[in-house]
Parts: sequence; C-alpha cells; structure tokens
Amino acid sequence: MKLYCYLQIKPLNQIEFTSKSSDDFRKLDYLIFEADNHSNAFLMQQGKQLIQEALEIFIEIDADPQEDLGKLNLIFESLRKSQIRTEYHLKGKHNTLEKMLKFIKAHQVESVHSHLISKGSASK
Repeated sequence: MKLYCYLQIKPLNQIEFTSKSSDDFRKLDYLIFEADNHSNAFLMQQGKQLIQEALEIFIEIDADPQEDLGKLNLIFESLRKSQIRTEYHLKGKHNTLEKMLKFIKAHQVESVHSHLISKGSASK
C-alpha cells in the first residue's frame, strides 16, 4: 500500500478539514491519512498501523513554529522506526519537527506538485 499523510501543526482555528492534494494522491492509489497536533490518541494509533503496513510513504506537513507537536510525536516516532521509503514536503518552519525529521530516513522534496508529477509519469 502507498500512504499519503497530511499532518498539520497549527492552532486549532487554522486546521484545514482536508488536504488540497488528497484527491490527486487518491488518483495515484494512495491511502489517505490526515491528522493534526490536536488529534486524539486513537487516530494516532490508526496512523501508526498504516505506517507499519505501508510500502511507500509521502508526508505533507504544514507547520506553525509556535505550535506544539501534540500527539503527532507518536506518528513521527513510528516513521523513525520504519524502514520504508519515505518522502516529505515541509511547508513552514518548526525547529522541533526539523530536528525529528533528521532522524527519519526520509527524503525532502521541493514540492508536493513535483512529487505528484514524478509519480504520475512513473505509473504510466
């Protein structure tokens, strides 16, 4: 399974209901997981299970530097333990998150759009 994670680290009143990229990832047969720093432990457990089952992972992170990671720590710890090929795009700055990302075997991509184009052309 290919997994797309949309993770938001923002104030509660700025959380978007869904990612603008979700439909594009669905078209490429990705399973969608969306969570934020206000999500509950049950949702994080679901995300950890999906990460364990995934064969490929792409993470889009929207971060506000003033916000705490909340229970998203559980997701990042699961990603750190994973040996699966992972790519991510970080929108915004977040010192704690950027330190954590260094321990994850993940490749940063320039944009979500460029990732989608490379996966779209690769699947044809």
